[in-house]
Amino acid sequence: MLTKSGLTDYLINLNNLAVPDFTTWEFTPGMLFNQPQKWWTGNENRPAPHEGVDFHLYKNVSGQIRHLPTSTKIPALFAGSVVQICDDFLGKSIFVCGNHTDARGSRLHTIYAHITPYDHIEIGAQIKETDIIAVIADSANKHPKIPPHLHISTLLLPKSTPRNRLNWKTLTGSDLYHFCDPMEFINA
Repeated sequence: MLTKSGLTDYLINLNNLAVPDFTTWEFTPGMLFNQPQKWWTGNENRPAPHEGVDFHLYKNVSGQIRHLPTSTKIPALFAGSVVQICDDFLGKSIFVCGNHTDARGSRLHTIYAHITPYDHIEIGAQIKETDIIAVIADSANKHPKIPPHLHISTLLLPKSTPRNRLNWKTLTGSDLYHFCDPMEFINA
């Protein structure tokens, strides 16, 4: 049984968002797993349901809604090996192969998207849970209407999947890969 990650606590402590500033994540329609909306446009739908969770807004003790700045440090959800780093439409994505497998032998992978990886994070790097791996990318130049945010996806990949070919195009629309709700793995 996989123990849930303390990502929220790690992120709060790393970025000095501790109480009274942070009380809870705030998710608008389209930010959570499998939702059809584009949360940054209002009524438009995505081409396919959302394959992850977008962390951007949080509520403070006064009830104010705040957003994570581009300087937000990103801790690793779980320990593992960096198997791919690629461009995405807002920044870069880091693919981490974890140590957890399901009954069929598929490994749990975590994808951190729309980020700027730290220099020491490269393919083959071994990371531990809570290691700081990146900051949120500044999306202003690429897509000014999409606010900077951290996207996390979790998926199960068969052992036979070529890790060096992982990117968003190879994952989209394939029946070989099983995206999971990241909130199942995060103590929020």
